[in-house]
Amino acid sequence: MSTIIKDFFESANTESGYGIFEYDKAVNKNSEQDVVDFAMKVTKSQTRKWNRYGIIPVAFIAYLKKMDVLPEKLEISKGKRTITDLADLLFQTSYKSKIACGFGDYIREQILKDLYPDMHVMFGVGEKFEKDLYKLKNKLSLDKRQGYKGSRREVIKNKII
Repeated sequence: MSTIIKDFFESANTESGYGIFEYDKAVNKNSEQDVVDFAMKVTKSQTRKWNRYGIIPVAFIAYLKKMDVLPEKLEISKGKRTITDLADLLFQTSYKSKIACGFGDYIREQILKDLYPDMHVMFGVGEKFEKDLYKLKNKLSLDKRQGYKGSRREVIKNKII
């Protein structure tokens, strides 16, 4: 079971949300509804479908639309409401604001970490690889600016041809 959806279900039993949704009303001061209102809309049959088949409740999709993580006009068919489809959808969606982008990326990362428990290691390796690649790219551009022409073999090859 995904911790994101579990926290969403548990938010219905609290005043200010649960887990990552805690204090959602304090963050979104201008909104009329918070995560608790959306979590209370989840019915027993939706909870059962989540537990048996992994189908995400409609109220969670509505909450993501309210937070601008998903587009308002997006229609999701019943067959495409699994947790893996949601992760793909969050990856493909263009966001309206940086806050929505950060929240959407956080949800997607948490879903992937739940689906693939070793994924937290991959996220760390990916960040380190990206930093190393950035350093290498900057070093190469610096070498070109300083007149570096390549290795001695390459220079000799270019002169012969």
